[in-house]
Parts: sequence; C-alpha cells; structure tokens
Amino acid sequence: MFSHILVPLDGSMLAEKALEKAVALAVENEASLTLFRVYEAQQALAAPSSRLDTYHLVVTAEAAQKQAEAYLREKKADVCMQVPHVETATLQLTGRIGEMIADYAEAHQVDLILMTSHGYTGVRRWILGSVTTETICATTCPVLVVPADD
Repeated sequence: MFSHILVPLDGSMLAEKALEKAVALAVENEASLTLFRVYEAQQALAAPSSRLDTYHLVVTAEAAQKQAEAYLREKKADVCMQVPHVETATLQLTGRIGEMIADYAEAHQVDLILMTSHGYTGVRRWILGSVTTETICATTCPVLVVPADD
C-alpha cells in the first residue's frame, strides 16, 4: 500500500515516537523510509564568563546542518536492521516547516507522512503553532499522526 514513508523529526523524544510505527509500516509494506529534519541556523547566546556584556557563540548554518545530519545518522542506524531502505534528508529552514515537509513529500513521491503531535491546546497552541496542522493543510499526501499521549 505504501512504498515511501517520510518521518519528520525535530530531535525530541516525542517526535521519535513516530519511528516505531513508521518502522512497522515500512516492514509490513516493504517500503522505503526517509528520516527528515528541518534545521535552523540561529544565533545562540552564551556568557563565557560572569560578565554579561561578553555574549558570544554563533551557530552557523554549516554547524546546524552537521548537527542535523549526525542526529539523523544515529536514528538511521537504529532502524537500518529492520527496514531494507532508509534514507535521511535535511533542509535548512527557509519558511514554514509544515510547508517544507509537504514540498519535500511531493518532490520525492512520498506515499505517507508519519509524524507525532505535541498535543498543544488553547493559547499554547495558538502561540507555538502546530507543525502537524501546517503539514496536513499543505499536503495532498496522507498524514498519519501519532498522538502525544500514545
């Protein structure tokens, strides 16, 4: 039924809950699995001493990409024995994450996006948004959502 499953990961243990279900579906369907990470190059501030006016430490796009790729290599190693074909992909954040996931899925003939929901409600969801909702709204590909409390 599915031949290519995409699993967006953000580095959290919650997002990784989708991996177990994705692996099971990939094995059952003899599907390929792509682990996907959107990374952001951002400035991180750190005080190397007690002086508050000496903040520094910049995370470059290159460093952020390397961190994302290392993370995905680790996750790939965890599932490689069970799934015959596992790929990883990273993209630098250039827009809305949900749209980037949807665009990647369309460009790479993904049959299913499998992701978790953080389960935010109310004001917290309104402030933080929902990548899962963004993805569902931006794609024509089926999206299987693993709830936060699963």
